[in-house]
Amino acid sequence: MALLAQKLHMLTGLPLLASRVLLAMAVLLFTWALLAAGSRLLHRFIEEGTDLPKKARFRTFYFLLYNVLRIVVWMYAIAFILDTFGIHTASVLTAAGIGGIAIALGAQSVVNDVISGALLLLDNYMNVGDYVALKDGVVGEVQEIRLRHTIVRGYTGMRYMVPNSKVQVITNYGKGPLQADVTVEVPYSVSPETVKQLVQDVSHRIKTQHAKEFVTLPYFIGIEKSNALTYTVAVGARTDIKHFWSAARLVRALLIEALQKESACYEGTWPSAAIPATHTAITQETGVKKP
Repeated sequence: MALLAQKLHMLTGLPLLASRVLLAMAVLLFTWALLAAGSRLLHRFIEEGTDLPKKARFRTFYFLLYNVLRIVVWMYAIAFILDTFGIHTASVLTAAGIGGIAIALGAQSVVNDVISGALLLLDNYMNVGDYVALKDGVVGEVQEIRLRHTIVRGYTGMRYMVPNSKVQVITNYGKGPLQADVTVEVPYSVSPETVKQLVQDVSHRIKTQHAKEFVTLPYFIGIEKSNALTYTVAVGARTDIKHFWSAARLVRALLIEALQKESACYEGTWPSAAIPATHTAITQETGVKKP
């Protein structure tokens, strides 16, 4: 770079210092343009050239790798600029390497976080946009996977910054549709066949008004248990994690409304001791219930 500055000085007749400054500005401009073009191309590739599962994975890689590449590119740019002004970068880089080893020995936790973040991406445990439950009790949507931390936004809106070395995924709810089972207690005055028909009516109503919230419309599962006053029926539906709670509440409300209309608001037929009990369970593709 120093030779280029001298040749520019000889060709243009500018002072040597001005030639060096001009060349340094050209390096800075080229570096900025290179990073900006690379960022736009990567965003375009992610948004237009992939399906949704790959898009989430590539977006996760982008957050991590782009910052690393940006640091490397700017380090080389600074080295070129220093060389332009006659500062030998070889000795500077050697000293920086020795200092880096000393810093690394005292910052093992940082190295562990970075390596753990890379392994999270390679093993595909989770991607940006997935809804996860971690071992330390953090539950929410993955927003970013950075060099050292993974950022998770909880249901209440709170943001959790979890060191990558501490991330242990127990459940990833973003890998497929979820099963929302709603149970409702029904008095013996309403027959199971009537309940089946009411569930079909609820399913048809949801299909016409709330179809986007469901992967599989509500369906009658069966009778789960009974007591001296009521029997409990289970109704299933499949949805994604974004609509899980709202979909379960909707199915429950519409079914109770239909039952009330069927039995004339249960006047004299619903025992006062039998309070309608409901329960919602999350199950994965395997069908294993989660508390």
